[in-house]
Amino acid sequence: MPAPAAAPETVEPRIAGYLSGIAAWVSAGLVVALLPSYGAELLGTTNLALPALPVTLYLVSAWLAQRLVAPARLAAEPVAAQWIIIAGVALAAAVSWLPSLALLLCGGAVAGFGQGIAYRSGLRIVSAATPPDQHARAAARFAGVAYACAAVATVGFGAIATVASIRDAVLAATVVLVPVAMTTAVVRRRATARATDSVPTPQISTTA
Repeated sequence: MPAPAAAPETVEPRIAGYLSGIAAWVSAGLVVALLPSYGAELLGTTNLALPALPVTLYLVSAWLAQRLVAPARLAAEPVAAQWIIIAGVALAAAVSWLPSLALLLCGGAVAGFGQGIAYRSGLRIVSAATPPDQHARAAARFAGVAYACAAVATVGFGAIATVASIRDAVLAATVVLVPVAMTTAVVRRRATARATDSVPTPQISTTA
C-alpha cells in the first residue's frame, strides 16, 4: 500500500490562509446583509434597487478580480487583499458623513475586489500546505470555517445594527477586519523568518 503523499513545503502558514478566507466572507456577510439597508437609510431613498447596486458590484468585482489578477501577483497577497477589503468597507462607512451613491458603489466595488483575491489566496495557501490527495477535504474545511465565521459575524453586525445603528455595524466590521489583517501579516512574517533560519548555511571548505 503506497504511503500518503506528503504536503509540499511552503512558507505560507495554513493559518494565514484561513484568516484570509475569514476576512473575505466576513466582508461578504456585511455587504450582502446590511449594505442595502445602510444605503437606503443614509441616502434617504425607498427605492431599494439603488442601494442594492453596491452588492451587485461587490459580487461582480470579486469575480473579475480572480480572473484579471494572476495568483501571487500582489506582494503579500493575503494581507494586501485584506487591506483592500478594509479600504472598501471604510469607503462605505464614509457615506455616513458624505452621503453619496457613487461613494457607496465605489466602496462595494473595492471591497469586492479584495474579497475575490482574499478568498482565492486563502484557498491556495491551505491547498499548498495539504497533500494532493487531501485537497478536496482541505477545501471543504476551509470553506466551512470561512462561512461559519461569516455567519457569526453577520449575526453580530445585525445585533449591533438593531441595538445601535447600521452605521455602527459597518464601523464594527472595520474594527473586526483590521486585527485579522494585522494577525495575518504577523503570522506570515514569523513563518518567513522561521523558513529563513532553517536554511542551512553553506560550509566553506578550508582544504586545498
